[in-house]
Amino acid sequence: QRHRQQDPAPDAAVEQVAQRAGQSAPSAAAIAAARRARSAPVVGGAATVVAARCVTGHACSICQGLYAGRSRNPGRGQSNPDSTRWGRPDVSQPLSWLFPRSAAGRAMSAHAPFTAFRIHNDDAGYRSGLEQVTLDQLAPGEVVVRARWSSVNYKDALAGTGQGKILRRFPLVGGIDVAGEVVASTDPAFREGDAVLATGCGLSETRDGGYSQYVRLESKWAIPLPAGLSLREAMVLGTAGFTAALALLRMKDNRQTPEHGPLAVTGATGGVGSLAVDIFSRAGFQVHAISGKVEAKDYLTTLGATEVLGREALATTRPMESARFGGGLDNVGGAMLTSLLAQTAPYGNVASA
Repeated sequence: QRHRQQDPAPDAAVEQVAQRAGQSAPSAAAIAAARRARSAPVVGGAATVVAARCVTGHACSICQGLYAGRSRNPGRGQSNPDSTRWGRPDVSQPLSWLFPRSAAGRAMSAHAPFTAFRIHNDDAGYRSGLEQVTLDQLAPGEVVVRARWSSVNYKDALAGTGQGKILRRFPLVGGIDVAGEVVASTDPAFREGDAVLATGCGLSETRDGGYSQYVRLESKWAIPLPAGLSLREAMVLGTAGFTAALALLRMKDNRQTPEHGPLAVTGATGGVGSLAVDIFSRAGFQVHAISGKVEAKDYLTTLGATEVLGREALATTRPMESARFGGGLDNVGGAMLTSLLAQTAPYGNVASA
């Protein structure tokens, strides 16, 4: 009904599109079919999608024209600055880019396959790889996203190889984060064309993740793209950057200040560690990067580390040591975390990633 209110004269819109396309005026049957397609439901949670198509000879161009001028709500999210480079169709044709397109350029059905990195664990063994899936094979959710970028995390490697118990059920699409554009939503908080991202939230653990051309999300986990970030930049930071930033946020909430002393970062050359060194130093803290990679000293110094220490700095097994650090972020666990805690000043905070 909202669509009909925005375009009270669908018959005229159909005729205008036909004229722009150099086609003859559509028949009454074509108009009726287009009007039915225009009001067809799109229910992301149940994958009930009816593509906009009319009769032969007017397929797609006329139906898509019913949405001419129906761009996303300007107040919700951002448009994707990379859309032209990636060849995304015009946002005035939402149902035409809801699924991959056929060679003829027509919108494919709700069961049309697209590519995803899927992980299995069954009688045939643990395996993963690219395969064809359909939207109705993905976990339910109110928002369907055309994925543009994702990141590769250590957790993703564990999930894909089976070296870690990451997935809670099988099969699942891998990828613990994703950024892209909304192509369909049953939640009014999101409109077609909105740029969104998601990190964590059970992706590649209990529900299908971001390594797929199309991703279905619960609307409560979809985050409008922050101002000043492109979709690519959001995933360059990705889950690793979010983890590092959240660690600092929690420490500062617990009254961590630079006056407590330097923050130690273990596993400093990893994804979370590298971004933590950068973020912590830019927030005004001295950072002591701890790494077993001697050759990475210049790299860590460039990121903002004031000192680069070897692993032996946290080799102690005593429960209490002289206070050396004001706090820190541990990415390793085990004995290194124990030693870091033993060397942390009173009232300091240590976050464990």
